[in-house]
Amino acid sequence: MLGTRHKRYLKPLAITVLVLLAVGGAVLLREYILLRKLAESFALPNGGNAPAGGARADEKPGAQATQAPALVLQVKRSASGDRVDARVAFKTFKRLVEANPRLVHTWGRIGWKVLGDVPALCLRSVAPETAFTKLGVQSGDCVTHIDGETVNQPLRNLGIWVTLGSRQRLTIDTLRHGRRISYHLSSN
Repeated sequence: MLGTRHKRYLKPLAITVLVLLAVGGAVLLREYILLRKLAESFALPNGGNAPAGGARADEKPGAQATQAPALVLQVKRSASGDRVDARVAFKTFKRLVEANPRLVHTWGRIGWKVLGDVPALCLRSVAPETAFTKLGVQSGDCVTHIDGETVNQPLRNLGIWVTLGSRQRLTIDTLRHGRRISYHLSSN
Protein backbone atom coordinates (compact mmCIF):
# COMPACT_ATOMS: atom_id res chain seq x y z
CA MET A 1 0.00 0.00 0.00
CA LEU A 2 2.83 2.38 0.79
CA GLY A 3 4.43 1.82 -2.64
CA THR A 4 1.12 2.50 -4.46
CA ARG A 5 0.59 5.79 -2.67
CA HIS A 6 3.98 7.13 -3.80
CA LYS A 7 3.60 5.94 -7.40
CA ARG A 8 1.03 8.61 -8.16
CA TYR A 9 3.66 11.29 -7.39
CA LEU A 10 6.33 9.80 -9.63
CA LYS A 11 4.77 10.79 -12.96
CA PRO A 12 4.22 14.50 -12.07
CA LEU A 13 7.70 14.60 -10.53
CA ALA A 14 9.26 13.07 -13.65
CA ILE A 15 7.41 15.54 -15.89
CA THR A 16 8.53 18.48 -13.74
CA VAL A 17 12.16 17.33 -13.85
CA LEU A 18 12.01 16.89 -17.64
CA VAL A 19 10.52 20.37 -18.13
CA LEU A 20 13.19 21.93 -15.91
CA LEU A 21 15.94 20.08 -17.79
CA ALA A 22 14.50 21.22 -21.13
CA VAL A 23 14.35 24.87 -20.01
CA GLY A 24 17.89 24.69 -18.62
CA GLY A 25 19.12 23.08 -21.82
CA ALA A 26 17.46 25.77 -23.93
CA VAL A 27 19.09 28.55 -21.87
CA LEU A 28 22.51 26.91 -22.11
CA LEU A 29 22.11 26.40 -25.86
CA ARG A 30 21.14 30.06 -26.34
CA GLU A 31 24.15 31.23 -24.33
CA TYR A 32 26.47 28.80 -26.15
CA ILE A 33 25.32 30.12 -29.53
CA LEU A 34 25.89 33.69 -28.36
CA LEU A 35 29.39 32.89 -27.12
CA ARG A 36 30.15 31.13 -30.40
CA LYS A 37 29.07 34.24 -32.32
CA LEU A 38 31.34 36.27 -30.06
CA ALA A 39 34.27 33.95 -30.78
CA GLU A 40 33.58 34.17 -34.52
CA SER A 41 33.55 37.96 -34.38
CA PHE A 42 37.02 37.93 -32.82
CA ALA A 43 38.26 35.71 -35.63
CA LEU A 44 37.17 38.03 -38.46
CA PRO A 45 39.57 38.41 -41.39
CA ASN A 46 41.38 41.61 -42.46
CA GLY A 47 43.36 41.90 -39.24
CA GLY A 48 40.21 42.48 -37.20
CA ASN A 49 39.21 45.61 -39.11
CA ALA A 50 36.05 44.21 -40.68
CA PRO A 51 32.90 46.26 -40.10
CA ALA A 52 30.96 45.07 -37.09
CA GLY A 53 27.26 45.24 -36.42
CA GLY A 54 26.41 47.86 -39.00
CA ALA A 55 29.56 49.93 -38.59
CA ARG A 56 30.72 51.65 -41.78
CA ALA A 57 33.89 50.38 -43.45
CA ASP A 58 35.59 53.76 -42.91
CA GLU A 59 34.66 53.87 -39.22
CA LYS A 60 37.47 53.23 -36.73
CA PRO A 61 37.18 50.35 -34.24
CA GLY A 62 35.80 51.73 -31.01
CA ALA A 63 33.83 54.55 -32.65
CA GLN A 64 30.55 52.68 -32.33
CA ALA A 65 31.37 51.54 -28.79
CA THR A 66 31.81 55.11 -27.54
CA GLN A 67 28.17 55.82 -28.38
CA ALA A 68 27.00 52.96 -26.15
CA PRO A 69 25.85 53.55 -22.58
CA ALA A 70 28.60 53.90 -19.98
CA LEU A 71 29.80 50.44 -18.95
CA VAL A 72 32.68 51.48 -16.69
CA LEU A 73 31.45 53.97 -14.11
CA GLN A 74 34.33 54.39 -11.66
CA VAL A 75 37.96 53.20 -11.62
CA LYS A 76 40.47 53.26 -8.75
CA ARG A 77 44.03 51.98 -9.14
CA SER A 78 46.36 50.98 -6.33
CA ALA A 79 49.58 52.97 -5.93
CA SER A 80 51.59 50.07 -7.35
CA GLY A 81 49.14 49.64 -10.25
CA ASP A 82 48.77 45.91 -9.56
CA ARG A 83 45.13 46.21 -8.48
CA VAL A 84 42.27 47.96 -10.24
CA ASP A 85 38.89 48.35 -8.53
CA ALA A 86 36.05 49.39 -10.79
CA ARG A 87 32.30 49.71 -10.80
CA VAL A 88 30.84 48.36 -14.02
CA ALA A 89 27.41 47.78 -15.52
CA PHE A 90 27.40 43.99 -15.93
CA LYS A 91 23.74 43.85 -16.95
CA THR A 92 24.14 46.59 -19.59
CA PHE A 93 27.26 44.92 -20.99
CA LYS A 94 25.51 41.54 -21.28
CA ARG A 95 22.45 43.13 -22.90
CA LEU A 96 24.56 45.02 -25.46
CA VAL A 97 26.62 41.97 -26.39
CA GLU A 98 23.54 39.76 -26.68
CA ALA A 99 21.96 42.32 -29.03
CA ASN A 100 25.14 42.61 -31.13
CA PRO A 101 27.88 40.00 -30.44
CA ARG A 102 30.24 41.78 -32.85
CA LEU A 103 30.24 44.90 -30.67
CA VAL A 104 33.08 43.56 -28.54
CA HIS A 105 35.10 43.02 -31.73
CA THR A 106 35.11 46.79 -32.24
CA TRP A 107 36.94 47.08 -28.92
CA GLY A 108 39.96 45.09 -30.08
CA ARG A 109 41.32 41.68 -31.09
CA ILE A 110 42.10 38.69 -28.90
CA GLY A 111 43.94 35.40 -29.30
CA TRP A 112 44.99 32.38 -27.25
CA LYS A 113 48.50 32.03 -25.88
CA VAL A 114 50.18 29.76 -23.33
CA LEU A 115 52.27 31.63 -20.75
CA GLY A 116 54.50 29.08 -19.05
CA ASP A 117 51.93 26.39 -18.36
CA VAL A 118 48.96 28.75 -18.00
CA PRO A 119 46.58 29.28 -20.94
CA ALA A 120 45.73 32.93 -21.50
CA LEU A 121 43.43 35.02 -23.63
CA CYS A 122 45.60 37.89 -24.86
CA LEU A 123 44.47 41.22 -26.23
CA ARG A 124 46.40 41.71 -29.46
CA SER A 125 45.04 45.21 -29.90
CA VAL A 126 42.76 47.48 -27.91
CA ALA A 127 40.72 50.21 -29.62
CA PRO A 128 40.85 53.67 -28.01
CA GLU A 129 37.98 55.07 -25.93
CA THR A 130 36.35 51.75 -25.03
CA ALA A 131 35.44 50.05 -21.77
CA PHE A 132 38.80 48.24 -21.94
CA THR A 133 40.82 51.46 -22.09
CA LYS A 134 38.77 53.03 -19.30
CA LEU A 135 39.84 50.11 -17.10
CA GLY A 136 43.47 50.63 -18.12
CA VAL A 137 43.73 47.49 -20.25
CA GLN A 138 46.50 47.68 -22.87
CA SER A 139 47.41 45.77 -26.01
CA GLY A 140 49.40 42.71 -25.00
CA ASP A 141 47.60 42.17 -21.68
CA CYS A 142 46.70 38.49 -21.16
CA VAL A 143 43.72 37.30 -19.10
CA THR A 144 44.78 34.20 -17.15
CA HIS A 145 42.02 33.73 -14.57
CA ILE A 146 38.38 34.69 -14.09
CA ASP A 147 37.19 34.37 -10.49
CA GLY A 148 40.20 32.16 -9.74
CA GLU A 149 39.56 29.71 -12.60
CA THR A 150 41.80 29.48 -15.66
CA VAL A 151 40.24 30.93 -18.80
CA ASN A 152 40.23 27.57 -20.58
CA GLN A 153 37.39 26.23 -18.40
CA PRO A 154 34.50 26.39 -20.93
CA LEU A 155 31.71 25.30 -18.57
CA ARG A 156 32.89 27.63 -15.81
CA ASN A 157 33.22 30.52 -18.25
CA LEU A 158 29.75 29.78 -19.64
CA GLY A 159 28.43 29.83 -16.07
CA ILE A 160 30.01 33.24 -15.50
CA TRP A 161 28.45 34.54 -18.73
CA VAL A 162 24.99 33.15 -17.90
CA THR A 163 25.02 34.80 -14.46
CA LEU A 164 26.80 38.01 -15.52
CA GLY A 165 23.66 40.18 -15.53
CA SER A 166 22.93 39.36 -11.88
CA ARG A 167 26.51 39.20 -10.57
CA GLN A 168 27.70 41.57 -7.89
CA ARG A 169 31.45 40.94 -8.31
CA LEU A 170 33.94 39.53 -10.79
CA THR A 171 37.73 39.24 -10.50
CA ILE A 172 39.90 39.08 -13.61
CA ASP A 173 43.62 38.37 -13.31
CA THR A 174 45.91 39.43 -16.13
CA LEU A 175 49.59 39.47 -16.98
CA ARG A 176 51.33 42.44 -18.56
CA HIS A 177 54.96 41.76 -19.46
CA GLY A 178 55.20 39.22 -16.62
CA ARG A 179 53.54 41.54 -14.07
CA ARG A 180 50.23 40.44 -12.54
CA ILE A 181 47.38 42.97 -12.56
CA SER A 182 44.12 42.07 -10.87
CA TYR A 183 40.82 43.73 -11.84
CA HIS A 184 38.17 43.65 -9.13
CA LEU A 185 34.89 44.56 -10.79
CA SER A 186 31.71 45.22 -8.87
CA SER A 187 28.21 45.92 -10.09
CA ASN A 188 27.08 49.53 -10.22
